[in-house]
Amino acid sequence: MRTSVSSMPSGTSSADISAQVKKFSAHRAVQNSRIVSQGMQLNRRYERKNELTCMGCHNPHKANRRKASTPYVSGLLEGVSGIDRNGMNVASATYEYEVCFKCHADYTSDFPYTPRVIVNSNLRLAFDVVNPSYHPVVGMGKNFNVPSIPSSFYPTLRVSSVITCTDCHKDDEGGSKGPHGSSFPPILGERYETSDFTTESYQHYALCYRCHDRDSILNDESFRKKIDRRTATGGGHSGHLENGAPCSACHDAHGVVDDGISGSHTHLINFDTRIVRPKPGSERPIFTDKGTFSGGCTLLCHGKLHNDLSY
Repeated sequence: MRTSVSSMPSGTSSADISAQVKKFSAHRAVQNSRIVSQGMQLNRRYERKNELTCMGCHNPHKANRRKASTPYVSGLLEGVSGIDRNGMNVASATYEYEVCFKCHADYTSDFPYTPRVIVNSNLRLAFDVVNPSYHPVVGMGKNFNVPSIPSSFYPTLRVSSVITCTDCHKDDEGGSKGPHGSSFPPILGERYETSDFTTESYQHYALCYRCHDRDSILNDESFRKKIDRRTATGGGHSGHLENGAPCSACHDAHGVVDDGISGSHTHLINFDTRIVRPKPGSERPIFTDKGTFSGGCTLLCHGKLHNDLSY
């Protein structure tokens, strides 16, 4: 069944939502009005309130085609309840993320998509602006020296920009901007490989390269190789990608809640524990921020020991 927008202003188009929610990764209603996203059961609190249906995100009496001005809700989300950045209920969401926080914050039953040193599935906490790093969803980012921004695909993006959840989580075919379904888990608009030994290509990391210029990343403009003949290869972003380390091996895309004991977590550093392991005798892999474009790692990765290996 194709969704109808006959009540919407003329000149708008419909999207086949029923096809999107059948994709490999999707928000889809199942028995007892439960929603499953890539096998994850979400938020029984809102299930009991019958909000894990279309009406969890859309108010049929107030929805309209007013375009959103980031980070505010669009007309399609108008009149929908939410959870604000402080964890408080709001009767009508002002910001898009407040709608998402109903299921993906304090009352989530999500499991971490990638195992990390710091484990956190509460996205309200992940995006908190007190964190050492986060993608700028709830507020503007902290790092104003990001050479890979803007990219050729997103030339208007600035380090001071704020983005929305649906900049990343949406239909991969462009049928709608909403996170109804995608071929790329978890409901991503473009491919984002997280497997170890992935070959570097634009296609494999299209989600990252949409905002972060690929040439800048591969030229090591922000993560520079150590000036040492013994480590002339393998360092920097280019060397790690060349050796099959995916972006997700080091970077936790939403944000990192600092635990105060596992090193620095600037630059979204929160290691994938399937790939990056502690130095023998240590409890956890450690990254230490040493200033602008400078840091050191103490860990074991791909069989190579990093003993405060600095760049």
